[in-house]
Amino acid sequence: MAKATEELNPTEPPKTAARPPDVPAHGTSEWAKDKDEEDRVERLIKDSGCWDGHISVVDCMSEQNDWRKCQRELHEFRECMTANRKKFIEDAKKNSPKK
Repeated sequence: MAKATEELNPTEPPKTAARPPDVPAHGTSEWAKDKDEEDRVERLIKDSGCWDGHISVVDCMSEQNDWRKCQRELHEFRECMTANRKKFIEDAKKNSPKK
């Protein structure tokens, strides 16, 4: 957004401030060590069937700027991931070779 004292020139894109080195780029995670790790986590969530719940949490936290106001979304996502983990463990036991 241009300052009130700046003239807007429709032929030039607006000037943007440089991103500080400690601020992650839009759409990246602060916790991920690299893009591969972030992709792996996203793939695990998608494979769990809980992606929509994850997006609900992200949307709520983005809108509210306070995770405490997103307890319903967090609870639903947690329940989905817990149920999926139990199913994964049961399937792994069924499919593991007998000793």
